[in-house]
Amino acid sequence: MREKEIGFQRRRCVVVALALLVAWWGQVAGAVTFTLDNQSDVIIQRVYAGPDYETNWPDDDLLGSTTLPPGNQRQFHVAAEEGHCVFDIRVRVLSMESNVEYLGRDLCDDPKVVFHEGNKLTVLNEGPLGVRFVRLLPDHDNQGQGQVQLGDDVLPSGEELAVRLHQYSEDQCLFDVLIIDADEQQHLYEQVDVCKTEPLAHPQARQPVTVRTAQVAGTVAFTLDNQSDVIVQRVYAGPDYEQRLEEDLLGSTVLPSGDQRQFHVEGEAGHCVFDIHVFWSNGFWRSFTGRDLCEDADVVFDGGLGFIVSNESETTIGVVQASSGSEESWGPDRLREDELIAPGAERVFMLEQRYSGSCIFDIALRTMESNVEYRGRDLCDDPKVVFHEGNKLTVLNEGPLGVLFVRLSPDHDSQGWGQDLLGDEVVLPSGEELAVRLHQYSED
Repeated sequence: MREKEIGFQRRRCVVVALALLVAWWGQVAGAVTFTLDNQSDVIIQRVYAGPDYETNWPDDDLLGSTTLPPGNQRQFHVAAEEGHCVFDIRVRVLSMESNVEYLGRDLCDDPKVVFHEGNKLTVLNEGPLGVRFVRLLPDHDNQGQGQVQLGDDVLPSGEELAVRLHQYSEDQCLFDVLIIDADEQQHLYEQVDVCKTEPLAHPQARQPVTVRTAQVAGTVAFTLDNQSDVIVQRVYAGPDYEQRLEEDLLGSTVLPSGDQRQFHVEGEAGHCVFDIHVFWSNGFWRSFTGRDLCEDADVVFDGGLGFIVSNESETTIGVVQASSGSEESWGPDRLREDELIAPGAERVFMLEQRYSGSCIFDIALRTMESNVEYRGRDLCDDPKVVFHEGNKLTVLNEGPLGVLFVRLSPDHDSQGWGQDLLGDEVVLPSGEELAVRLHQYSED
């Protein structure tokens, strides 16, 4: 235990040093500031931003625990290499209906990003087949096929799709729209005026079938079977060579317990190996990586197990450990290197396996001042572990001898006396005090 305390103090020094280094590097390397102006009628829930040379979206939501209401704007600071100006920005609204991206924005030239109310693109499918993909680009944009607007849901014959174009100003009226039918036939409609109220009727007599960029190389279909007792809320899938899986295949729908659904995912011709990520309540997820969907297209989701650490104290959590009741050791720290859980923050942790169906786990949290254990927690019943500010227990040793152990238990608790608050190899000498915060217990 003493070695752990020494190690944790060393880690504290490293964290402080790294913080100073980051502050210094921010001055040397520089940072770019931009303003996000919400001119729409929806609430912005999340904002991510990073230099365009990064292959993955940053983990940190710039809004944190706040939101950006309609009519408001906020300034953000993003670190990058010295002199770098080109950034990618992603905005997600509260309804989860839109995931809008601003790619390749030169923030040195124009540091203001406007999230517009946006014009509305409406597509009416008058053809005999379902529509599988709808993509759009500003008129004669040469940067590719644009954002997928439909997801994996199929637009049936006779129905409409209506999408708000939040990333484009209301002055941007002309777009090229690519529609792909269920039989893979491609239809390009050039200079579609979205400022007009009438929908784009598909198919039309004029149907150019060549597009500006490469043809869709091929798709792979798979079926997700939800055999768990939870509701699947989001599904992401893509070829294993892709770094970003951006599109939620479920769109605005969910996959209830006991249901299954087929999805179609694009990839290079002949490519079969895909990564699939399934999300359910509380932000828990399970990944199926490296799946050969040509060999086996049936993906069975039978649930998973995880827990949430909610830091409701004024103390930073530096170590999180978890183990099943049958394990003899706590195992590794589940926080990433140099990662901390700040006061007011939450963090989701996934467990590697179901441990033969057991839900009972022991969880340990460590701060600079205390080592708090939550024994015998049923994570299936309640996956949230709350680290409270806690009342303070103070013991004054007025006896002639040192105190070897201090244990406590809630009044008439039948589960024993709990951990030694002094810790291993620590003695409370005569005439001294021990003050301990009871973080695992509510102030009530």
